[in-house]
Amino acid sequence: MKPGFPGHTNPQEFRTPTWAERDTVCVVIHPELIDLQATPAVVTHHTTDAEHLTELFDEGFEALYTRLAAAGVAPTGAPFARYLSVGEIFEVELGVPTSEASSIPTVDLPECQAARLRYVGPYEGLRDACAQLFEWIGEYGRHPAGPFWESYVTDPRTEPDPAKRITDIYVPLAG
Repeated sequence: MKPGFPGHTNPQEFRTPTWAERDTVCVVIHPELIDLQATPAVVTHHTTDAEHLTELFDEGFEALYTRLAAAGVAPTGAPFARYLSVGEIFEVELGVPTSEASSIPTVDLPECQAARLRYVGPYEGLRDACAQLFEWIGEYGRHPAGPFWESYVTDPRTEPDPAKRITDIYVPLAG
């Protein structure tokens, strides 16, 4: 049985060197298949290039949390970035799970089976972690069924050490 599938009782951690890795250690927890429930989220839509992605996240999440606070809406989960299209130009949806309705646009993260990979390390290594997850999906003969997203489990404002930041990457899978 390959790691990550139900019934695998001993998930292993392995060190994954990346082009972005210098003096920090990146850890990728073996991917796994999970069943997700639909999750309502408040979102904003953005378009940018790779050079301005970090700036977009910094400013976009700050603005989103400010709008949530002004509307009296409490987050119920970690913020995420869902990549609607990637390439030279990125179409990105920044979001925060919430259970409350508001005047801010909302979407549902899908109810589906998904591949999930937990990445621990600096954000610069996320591209390689995503590539590993998509490779793993292909090895199992599965196919993505919609945009993937990164859920930022660790708040960088409270964890200054990039090597300790946790990000979960989700890819919805076709039946």
